[in-house]
Amino acid sequence: MRVAIGDVDGDGSNDLIVAQGNFGQKVNVYRDGDPTQLIHTGTQNYSFKVGKGNYIGGVNLSVGDIDHDGRQEIFAGHNRLSAPTVEIWDYQSLLTLSDAAGFVQKATFNAFPASYQQGVRVAIADVNLDGNMDIITAVGWMGKSKVNIFDGSIFAGRSFR
Repeated sequence: MRVAIGDVDGDGSNDLIVAQGNFGQKVNVYRDGDPTQLIHTGTQNYSFKVGKGNYIGGVNLSVGDIDHDGRQEIFAGHNRLSAPTVEIWDYQSLLTLSDAAGFVQKATFNAFPASYQQGVRVAIADVNLDGNMDIITAVGWMGKSKVNIFDGSIFAGRSFR
């Protein structure tokens, strides 16, 4: 399993994000962050799948507010047996009669050449101190050491919605 903590819905409380680490493609989100409540109820609020079709290589996680909208996006890196794909997921409340809500994939990119099939690790930080979160990627499972940093300023002020 992989775990990340962050305020993905923008309500001021940290939420728990859990993904299948080595096998599978499922990400579960437990909103409103009260860890004691999560432990007692074990209730998941949302679930989505990373990767296409029958991808079962697992998921690496990170969270960060890359578009400055007050909600942290979920960054899901394909773990292994796949191109080094990073998917960016955003919480979106769809205000309808049923007040449905969920997560929408807002962007996807390969952090390294697609021929590299060992997955990708992902982290979020303001590396160049410009006030924008940057995307840091590292080669995944059994790969040669390599790190790429993607300048987060391309997302600054751009709402994914």
